[in-house]
Amino acid sequence: MFKKAIKTTNRTQISGKDKKTIKKDLERFFNPDAVKDFLDSNEVIYCDKVSGGKQLIFSNEVNPLLVDATGKGDYLPSLYTLCLHPNLCNFVEINPGVESFVLKGANLMWAGVKPDQDLGQFEADDVRYVKSSEGKIIAVGAMACSSKELAKNGAQGPALIPLHIIGDKLWELGNQIEPEPYKKSEKEEPKQQQLSLIHI
Repeated sequence: MFKKAIKTTNRTQISGKDKKTIKKDLERFFNPDAVKDFLDSNEVIYCDKVSGGKQLIFSNEVNPLLVDATGKGDYLPSLYTLCLHPNLCNFVEINPGVESFVLKGANLMWAGVKPDQDLGQFEADDVRYVKSSEGKIIAVGAMACSSKELAKNGAQGPALIPLHIIGDKLWELGNQIEPEPYKKSEKEEPKQQQLSLIHI
C-alpha cells in the first residue's frame, strides 16, 4: 500500500509501440473494451520510475493512471482510472459503516461485504475495487481467496487486501477529487483476471 511519500525519477512519454504493449498486457487481465476506452481517452501517457525500487507509475497530465509494481506488467489501475472506467474490473460492495476501516488500510473482511451480491467466479489475487454503500469507489485491491475457497470454507476471514485507497500517497499524486457515484453498465462484463498479489 502507498503509505510513504512517493519520489519518482526519469519521466518519459511512452511511445506508440509501448502503448500497444501495455494494451496487450492489460487485455490479459482486464475487460478489453474498457482497456481500449481507457487508452483512447489518454492520448499522452507518461511513465515515472519510483526511486529506490522497480515500480513504474503511468500518468496523464493530471492524475496517476496505472501502477506496475514489479516493472514486468503487474498492473494496478488507480482510483482515478476506475472512476472513469469502472468496467475495467469487477467490484465488491461493502456494508454501511465499513468504509472507515477500509480507508484506514484494514483488510476488507467477509463480514463487511454486502450479502447477496453476485461476485461471480474469481481467483485469489484477482484485482477488484471496493464500492461503498453510497456507491463511491474508495479502494482497489486483491481478492484474498478464490470463489471456490469461499464456497468451501464460507464467508470468514479477509475478502480483499487493499492496495490503493482514497487519501494514500498515490492518491495525493493526483488532483484529489473524489470519484462521483456511478452505475455499472450491464452491457460490459469485465474479463476475469488473475494477478500476483502486489506488495507495496
